[in-house]
Amino acid sequence: LFAGVVCASVWRRAWLLGPGAGFWLTALQLNAGLADRLDPALEGQPVRVRGVVTSVPQGTLDILRFRFSPLPDGDSRALPQRIELTWYDAPTRVDAAETLELEVKLRRPRGFANPGGRDNEARMLRDHVGASGYVRSGARLGRESNAAFRYPALLARAHIASIIRDALGERPSAGIVAGLAVGLQDALSRDQWLQLSRSGTSHLMAISGLHIAMVAAAFAWLGGRAQRFRQSRGATGAARDVSVVAGAIAALGYSLLAGWSVPTQRTMVMIACGAAAL
Repeated sequence: LFAGVVCASVWRRAWLLGPGAGFWLTALQLNAGLADRLDPALEGQPVRVRGVVTSVPQGTLDILRFRFSPLPDGDSRALPQRIELTWYDAPTRVDAAETLELEVKLRRPRGFANPGGRDNEARMLRDHVGASGYVRSGARLGRESNAAFRYPALLARAHIASIIRDALGERPSAGIVAGLAVGLQDALSRDQWLQLSRSGTSHLMAISGLHIAMVAAAFAWLGGRAQRFRQSRGATGAARDVSVVAGAIAALGYSLLAGWSVPTQRTMVMIACGAAAL
């Protein structure tokens, strides 16, 4: 950052600040992520925690997986802000944005990091997950009254996934539709992932630039058509401007529904830059 400031001052080019600012923001994010990890003294110890489900729970009652954010009270204050939990033989399904009181055993982020394979610790760092573990016992406390205001995108994802599940039932397409609609990749079966991997098309199920750009283009076209129809009836305003705004809003909505992952954030930033330029 210091080098960028010096170069920008000498050559009087503001864009030279960009790389330094990028490295500085990366360092802040990295330090925050490394600091928000489970205390080694709590690893493997039974912990009572009260918090909120901050993902759409995936799996069956045999193996139920979800992300969990402890509330800042009691022992929860010593825990990371986001935890990945697995509940084996769960007595009932849990809902997104629901408050739970659990007894858990946790461990710090770690995993295999073989070349060409999945680096689980790096993934948890990117996703701001400070610990993983399993549930020993728990109780459902229901949703708080302000859950709809605190987690609107999460509840929308859960509602759409529920509609898809109810409409398609046990059909093999249910997981694919849920994956493309709201980014729930865990909805696909192991056999489906194997078929996608063998055919070289597994990347199509990861919501990224291709999917968001297609949605933005479709809504931009619809917005332009609607504005041209309004112009024929005497309305003012450029059809291109309406197309740009409609496409950007649709891209933002789809990015939020898809889980706001790093690829969707990157695509949304570029669409916003293009929309602002136009």
